[in-house]
Amino acid sequence: MTAASITAQQVAERYASAWTSGDIDTAMSYVADDIVCEAPAGTIDGKVAYREFTATFVTRLLVTGHVIAVLSGDNSASILYTNDTKVVPGMRAMEHADIENGKITHLVTVFDRLPFGRLKESHHAR
Repeated sequence: MTAASITAQQVAERYASAWTSGDIDTAMSYVADDIVCEAPAGTIDGKVAYREFTATFVTRLLVTGHVIAVLSGDNSASILYTNDTKVVPGMRAMEHADIENGKITHLVTVFDRLPFGRLKESHHAR
């Protein structure tokens, strides 16, 4: 399938399936060299930096990742996840991807911080 014939839905599904299973190389094959990612920790510019960001999350924090849904339009897709991490289980996340020519060019990542607040509260209760 050529980049021109792959849909935003297919790009998002394949990207999400890859990184949640730990396959960073395949996930990065759907990412543009000049990607800009707006993440809770700040803006990440370029594929090299984004790969490092993703690999760190996957190798140091992720236990399991589950794609709940992928909703797409012609040139964008939103991916909803539930991730069990080494810090908190059941962390919800959403990514909104702009997709051009089969590559993710812009990504906005949002994490549900509620599980972290609960963790903090449980540590204070001890």
